[in-house]
Amino acid sequence: MNGTFQVDGSFKIGEGSNDLLAVKELIFSLPVENLKSDKKKLDQTAYKALKTDQYKEIVFSITSTTVKEVQSDKFRSLRLTT
Repeated sequence: MNGTFQVDGSFKIGEGSNDLLAVKELIFSLPVENLKSDKKKLDQTAYKALKTDQYKEIVFSITSTTVKEVQSDKFRSLRLTT
């Protein structure tokens, strides 16, 4: 299944540089019925299992993390709090 989602967040940038030092908050929100497969019956079964009548969104929230640059413009999270 594939789906589109919305991302909101805030980041801490190093003073006097463009270095990404930490992610202060990052929220992914996915409306469950945005998940689609190439089979309508599979979609209906998934929506039922995910209880879309009660739960309209899947939300993943990172409240803090520290990041480290591992290559130029590539970063890795060192600590993650969700």
